[in-house]
Amino acid sequence: MAAATNSTAGLTGLAARTPDSAARRHLIAAVVFLAAGAGFVVLASIKLGFPGVFDQTAFAGYARLRPIGFNLLVHGFGFLFITSVSYFLLPRLTGRRLPFEWVANLNLWAAVGVVAVGAGLIAIGWNSGNDLAEFGIILDILFFVVTLVPAAIVTIAVIDRRENTIYPSLAFLAAAQLIYPWLYLIGNLWRLEGAGTQLQNTFMVGGILTVALPAAAIAGVYYVVPKASNQPLYSRSLAMAGFWTLLFTGLASGQARFVAGPAADWVDTVGAVLSLGILVAALTVAANTWYTLSGAWDRVTPSAALRLTVTGVAAHVVVSALFAVQGFRAVAAIVGLTVWYDTLTIATLLGSIALLAAGFTYYAYPRMAGRAVYSDFVANRHLKLTVWGIGLATAIGVMTSVAMGMTWTSNVISGAADNFGEGFVSSMGNIRTLLKINILPLLAGALGTVVFAMNFYRTITSGRVTTSEVLTEIPDE
Repeated sequence: MAAATNSTAGLTGLAARTPDSAARRHLIAAVVFLAAGAGFVVLASIKLGFPGVFDQTAFAGYARLRPIGFNLLVHGFGFLFITSVSYFLLPRLTGRRLPFEWVANLNLWAAVGVVAVGAGLIAIGWNSGNDLAEFGIILDILFFVVTLVPAAIVTIAVIDRRENTIYPSLAFLAAAQLIYPWLYLIGNLWRLEGAGTQLQNTFMVGGILTVALPAAAIAGVYYVVPKASNQPLYSRSLAMAGFWTLLFTGLASGQARFVAGPAADWVDTVGAVLSLGILVAALTVAANTWYTLSGAWDRVTPSAALRLTVTGVAAHVVVSALFAVQGFRAVAAIVGLTVWYDTLTIATLLGSIALLAAGFTYYAYPRMAGRAVYSDFVANRHLKLTVWGIGLATAIGVMTSVAMGMTWTSNVISGAADNFGEGFVSSMGNIRTLLKINILPLLAGALGTVVFAMNFYRTITSGRVTTSEVLTEIPDE
């Protein structure tokens, strides 16, 4: 695709046909959902640390705040971020305009409406009770159809591409966009009996958190890092090795969350072993990023996109390591059924993926809209708030999980207290101090997302006018 100077095209009409209009709009909506979801996650953490707060308000119970926050972050921010990455990269990697741009724009409004209505229904108590599958059957069907639209657009663009090379970024974005609808279908649109329900849910949740979202973020990394640093990607072979490792191990790793649960032992073992592939895939991204930037590290500091992307890659390795170890029986015996899973979910959504999304935003949006990033200083504040806030929240969450598990285990061995009824409440009293302390760093991390959203908004409205890319199709031979 050719790049040239062009004035910014306005976002006009619900079904705009302007090049990059769908990518811009999806990115804006994703950032709004990120900030909103972070707010509900903080409210849920306050409720967990202070159970008596919000008692007079039914919709502010923990069983409603938590699923609202996670659904806004996953099906709102996560899905729209995946779609924005796809719509931005497809024309640049396939050599043709995004097909059906007007359909992509219309579908955005449907996606926003379904997720917003779903969150509202959870708030009033209409909740199916399954993790990230809380919407009712009608909304489930509607959202499944919504997720099929970008999957179809990606498929058409890849099949009809003018550029014959399959770049690593194209492989990652296609995988993320194509598997999301089927993960949602498996987790929502029918129910098996007994342990089957739990296996359905872990497959969907694990697939979204460890495969779909990271794959889209990695697609952005493999495009942004070489472009922003003006360095060729170190190794395409290494990138594709990481791609296949993530795809074939991450999808089956979700069961590692429930080792010693209702599923068969061999299922637990397979999930634990395959979860190691998540870490291997993350290390390939880190290695490729490191060697691509060799000799060009001086370009990282002046670039907000590179700073956030590199930090996001490092955070992704840490989170992947924590996902990898949770399936080992010795670890699961301690941290299973504690706040470990929620800690890793928050570290993923508000930590690694949020940082990588911000890096992608600061690179992509100026090239789509012709507006430079409003403030590099504010971008740096967002980076520090996220690293310190979500980093400390993750560390405290891990310590809390270990303390919970050790307390319950010692109760069983010593007979000091029962792990139910009053005995459970008594044992949790010793842990609640850590839950209260964790509110502060989590609040700082959520504030980081708000700072990012404000900087993005000012970029849209007041960013310095700069050059944007004009996309020109490669003609057929």
